Amino acid sequence: MALLFVMGATSCQGSSTKSADSSASIPATEIQPAMETSAGVKELSQADFNRLVMDANGKFISKHPVVIDFYATWCGPCKRMAPMVEELAAEYAGKVDFYKIDVDKETPLAQQFRIEAMPTFVFIDAQGNIKMEVGSMSKDMFKANIENNCFGNEK
Repeated sequence: MALLFVMGATSCQGSSTKSADSSASIPATEIQPAMETSAGVKELSQADFNRLVMDANGKFISKHPVVIDFYATWCGPCKRMAPMVEELAAEYAGKVDFYKIDVDKETPLAQQFRIEAMPTFVFIDAQGNIKMEVGSMSKDMFKANIENNCFGNEK
């Protein structure tokens, strides 16, 4: 019973009822720049993701390793992790790019990464290797994930 409480307290199971039409294209004139929060965490749309992280063919195109926070606005653990993600974005500025993706707004991206619970953190190293961690974690655990999953092959 205690284990179930811990699992529930560290992640939110998600099932979006929103249907997204992934075949709809956005005219180039309507593409907005990725929205940036105060610490440099950028909110990504599908178009932003394809322009900044991986192209439509799945090729990693970012100049830096990447951390992506897949979250939902209604998810308590996501809300609790957000300030820490912003702190770490400031700490790793210029070394790691931090992004966040709202699973309810960007359903095709969430499906592409097979997101089933939030928060889910995706770590992509400079070679495009992807690792994922689900649920809340301490700042020390998060930093260890960044070091191991974003820079592990460089050490």
